[in-house]
Amino acid sequence: MEELEEEADEDPDVPYSERPAGVVGVAPKAEILSISLVLEDPNPHGPGTEEQIAEAVTWAVDNGADIINMSIGSGVQDWPESWDEAFMHAEENDVLVVAAAGNRASGHFSVGAPATIPGVLTVAGVDEDRNISEDASSQGIAIDIAAASEPLVGALPEGGYANWNGTSGATPIVTGAAALVMAAHPGLSAAEVKHRLLASADSTGASGVDPEYGHGVLNVDEAVNGSVPEFNAGDYETLEDWIRVHRRAEDDEQPGHEDIPEDSGVVAGPDGEPREMPQASDIRTAQDWAGPVTVVAGGVLIVLLLLLATLHLLSRRNRS
Repeated sequence: MEELEEEADEDPDVPYSERPAGVVGVAPKAEILSISLVLEDPNPHGPGTEEQIAEAVTWAVDNGADIINMSIGSGVQDWPESWDEAFMHAEENDVLVVAAAGNRASGHFSVGAPATIPGVLTVAGVDEDRNISEDASSQGIAIDIAAASEPLVGALPEGGYANWNGTSGATPIVTGAAALVMAAHPGLSAAEVKHRLLASADSTGASGVDPEYGHGVLNVDEAVNGSVPEFNAGDYETLEDWIRVHRRAEDDEQPGHEDIPEDSGVVAGPDGEPREMPQASDIRTAQDWAGPVTVVAGGVLIVLLLLLATLHLLSRRNRS
């Protein structure tokens, strides 16, 4: 992020001290609960990345969140199997998870977890001309929708402001839109809220679901007030369905190789058993993660990739 010398304001002649403070979000009356993560492995202050994310998602659900914003992304498509339970907990409790697709500028050319998890609403980024961002948006079949990712203005500690480019900024815009949809249509499930956002998006890119834009560019007014096609649950993959097809119970017994035909091309493992199916990759290094970077200096200059992610949790309760 590039720090701004002056607050963004339509009238530059207004003294800084008289300008309104803060940044107005998409859904300013929504309740927000923030959870800070230290995405560094090993984490000198506690559990590692994998455990923190699972614990954070579970805690958010248990503390009344209706939407979980995840402005974080990894460089791999697979996710640790330990995340299954946490994200299933969100799905089973009707909590919508919105995640950033990732940024090309960070070396993430394809969408990475948690944005690849079925059921998660995955957000790409566009520029002021509604073109997909060349630096701030990954691509892939997991992309659901695109929203503004550059140039954005974000608030900093101690009252400062900064330019912000990236899908980490586009994601909370979609999250705020989801909160507005929930407020306008309180009877909708999380999946139906996601459907309204996708079905009302301004179609852009290739016909169907585009690998860069998904269903199109976010249209908040249409999502809240427009008419959309009837929701069909069968049109959307769930994590429960994915787990049933792709995960194997840990206690499953592997069949012996004696039943494998000699001409099948299957090679038995070193213990005489067929090789295990590939499992989801563990995410263990801070270098895999995209997000803000904190530089820590002391004695000898040490650069640590310390990614600070905030899960913005929005509650339907007490909306005006």
